[in-house]
Amino acid sequence: MITHIDEISVQEFNARLFDKQYFIPGKPLIVRNFFIEEDKYARWTPEFLMNAVKGDDRPVGMSVYTMSEDKHEQFFRSGVREDHGLQEAMALAVADPEGGKYYNLLESSIPALVEKVEIPAFLTDKTNSSEGYLWIGNGNITPLHFDAPNNFYFQIKGSKIFHIFEPSHYFYLYPSGSNASAISDVETIDQQKYPLAKHVKPVVVRLEPGDFLYLPPFWWHQVESAGAYISLNYWGYPRVEQCLCYPGFYELLRHFELGILIRMYERTNKHGAEDFTIREVVQMLLARGYNWAAYIFGMALFQDRLYEILEDAGISPSADIISRTEEFFARMDRQEMNLDNIRYETLGEDRFYDASRLLHTHEVVSRETADRLYRFASFLKQAKSLDNVTVSPQLVNDMMDFHEELATFDVRAVQA
Repeated sequence: MITHIDEISVQEFNARLFDKQYFIPGKPLIVRNFFIEEDKYARWTPEFLMNAVKGDDRPVGMSVYTMSEDKHEQFFRSGVREDHGLQEAMALAVADPEGGKYYNLLESSIPALVEKVEIPAFLTDKTNSSEGYLWIGNGNITPLHFDAPNNFYFQIKGSKIFHIFEPSHYFYLYPSGSNASAISDVETIDQQKYPLAKHVKPVVVRLEPGDFLYLPPFWWHQVESAGAYISLNYWGYPRVEQCLCYPGFYELLRHFELGILIRMYERTNKHGAEDFTIREVVQMLLARGYNWAAYIFGMALFQDRLYEILEDAGISPSADIISRTEEFFARMDRQEMNLDNIRYETLGEDRFYDASRLLHTHEVVSRETADRLYRFASFLKQAKSLDNVTVSPQLVNDMMDFHEELATFDVRAVQA
């Protein structure tokens, strides 16, 4: 159990240190006075912010809280979402609370402001994009949750208090939904209702203007701001190594269901000491006892190869598979997917079966080859149960050997 989060000064910080000791191991870090507010953000006054969004009425979301002396009542029972035009939302967010309500601008990319921020050089190859997200308001609490991406967080104005738990505390914190906790406030936990929570305690840190926080994927956090604040953060895809925890398995499975697990690997694993092949990654996962993750990676690699063969043969995937993938994305956007229900989805194995069936019906592969493909796919549902015993290393290695056979498969020779 962590008892503190490393804090260093900007004088001690360098990109090599960050990569080696924090980013690659997935360890949180706070850098104090990372930037000097007076030099970079002193002009970010309410008037400056309003001018930056003048005339911009595109809809953005806001969280709205009714003021109360009881913090729990105010932030955990009264919060609602409202949509406003950006200019109106900014005016509400930067104003002093009026009418007994707090207004907080939810994460929103505001080009007129973000373009004035240069992403730090050490993050340019770690973020999803150069576009950051601004968080502006006048006091709120974000309930306990975790995020799947890496979180690079900069405090610009005001202060924020983070209550942080490590990913291994997953079952102690009563997960609810895709990434939230049923515990409404970590400072007032009902021990009778949530008895397992007594086994863990958060590390509490306070960010002041100019501070930088690196929070790796799947680290739980509740965030509180006492007054007016401006924060900026960048997201970065999780690395495979960071997904080797219970909530991380969900992220691997989600990428597999969407058919982009190998792309995820290729995007995020360029920071290690060596450039490993997928087969080597599979072997490392097996050596560490993560048979389930190894099988999912093997299936993802296999699936990519089947689609390459389909493309070479001029065969299009079934339309219903494509539409179901789009619907899956939509459900994810609505946050309807979590580890408990994604395991019962059949999109991944349906995609695999569909590719195998098409290759056989178009006589690109033999019935024997198709049957071998179906046998591997039949284990996928069991693999989704997260049962390492069911998924043996021999099964994974047999699948990888079969993949290597298909790696040299020549469609032109068959068509000839």
